[in-house]
Amino acid sequence: MAGIETGFLFELYPKELTILRAPNINDATLNTNFFPSVYLTLYIGHRS
Repeated sequence: MAGIETGFLFELYPKELTILRAPNINDATLNTNFFPSVYLTLYIGHRS
């Protein structure tokens, strides 16, 4: 048994989240309230 799954994930938060911090860089430059993701999953196996 084998399969492939692909997809997109879009997360939007009502407030800006502080996830990354760096000295001398504004938090708004590194952090947003929108997070896009792309994924690919491969399934390989057998059924008993």
